[in-house]
Amino acid sequence: MTIARATKEMRSACSAALAYPCLLLISCLFMVQLVSHRFLPRLAVLVSEDQWQGSLQALAIISRGLSEHLILISVSALVLTGWTLWSLPNLTGRVRCHLLDHILPWKLYRDIQGVSFLLNISALLRAQVKTEQSINQLMQRASPWLYERLEATLQHVWQGKHLGAALFASGYAFPSAETVKKLRVLTAADNAENIIENFANDWLQKTVQRIKQTATMAGYVCLGLNAGYMVLILLSTQDLNNLISVHQ
Repeated sequence: MTIARATKEMRSACSAALAYPCLLLISCLFMVQLVSHRFLPRLAVLVSEDQWQGSLQALAIISRGLSEHLILISVSALVLTGWTLWSLPNLTGRVRCHLLDHILPWKLYRDIQGVSFLLNISALLRAQVKTEQSINQLMQRASPWLYERLEATLQHVWQGKHLGAALFASGYAFPSAETVKKLRVLTAADNAENIIENFANDWLQKTVQRIKQTATMAGYVCLGLNAGYMVLILLSTQDLNNLISVHQ
């Protein structure tokens, strides 16, 4: 598989993974606004708000709380999203290595960069470029996060270690802890470039599958939020009917 095709496949998977959950969240916020500005005021005409209890009271608190703080929530979400997107290629150090790289979305970024790295390094090695020179070439256009890992790997290559052993000794678990353990053994033999390429292609399929699984889980969570909110609306109308019948 070519590097361009692999990159396109991973980007397509990421785009598809984000689209459905985001659509569900937007629809949920739209319902909240509708309930807060249209539904609740009409209910208040029928029954005084100080008599609202149970589901009806919960619906009012949740809907108004989200609606009144929607700008703050939106700005906070945008800031957090912006920082997260910036941190993916730029954040380095021990916190990134030992904590963030093991949780989403940084773990997913590590997997994607790992596949890209293995495909690139295998292509350079197949072109008879030495391991040291291959890593140097990749470092020239690497992000700060990737540069940190390649630099540590290069230090061990200079000490005479082969690629798999150098990745393992770097201590960054890049491309992943499982991968470096396997590459440490596999790349010790001849024909390392083909071994790395085959391994990268296999890992690419697993990475795309993990992206799809993550998207499915996120979709279920967002769908659950939507469904839960709609159930709350239904229960609130029942509470309202009970209150109206009591006052008749």
